[in-house]
Amino acid sequence: MNQPNNEYLDVSKLMGISILYPNDFYEFATVVVKMMDAYGHFQRSQGINAGIARPTVYGLARKFASTANIYFSADYVLERLKEHGLSTREILDLEELKS
Repeated sequence: MNQPNNEYLDVSKLMGISILYPNDFYEFATVVVKMMDAYGHFQRSQGINAGIARPTVYGLARKFASTANIYFSADYVLERLKEHGLSTREILDLEELKS
């Protein structure tokens, strides 16, 4: 599953990152990854040849900001994530979905 030059990051590593409230980015990431996984399962059940889709930290930050856009821009969210040592190019995964 891992492609060369791709850095995978388990969603659990996002715990402690707070934009609006404690661990909100982690909670949002968990829901988005689970939804993407469920949609892939749905597509495959419909006979559609669908792979496993995972968002990057950057893509998730943009979705988060869009969801809460009355408060701040994607740039604000991206800066908070970079303060936590993320490059924002990491591909998010969820360990619990691998079993």
